[in-house]
Amino acid sequence: MAKNIITFGLSDHDLGREEKGVTFYREIQEEGGQSRKGAMVVSKGGIRWYPKWKSKTNHFLTWDQFEVAAKDKGKKQK
Repeated sequence: MAKNIITFGLSDHDLGREEKGVTFYREIQEEGGQSRKGAMVVSKGGIRWYPKWKSKTNHFLTWDQFEVAAKDKGKKQK
């Protein structure tokens, strides 16, 4: 049975540009191994999603765009 695993790497400096942001990896653990399926980089400028491991193509949202998307698509919780 496959399990979703989220891992992340922290750097020892202030949140800055993308290459100095915090990276979260989406991994799938299945029988026989584990594979990375995507990465999200959180930086000062916004959020960048790479849908495939080691992909150069990404989807970028500024913090303002992310706020609008979260309010529009997200579910309000108490």
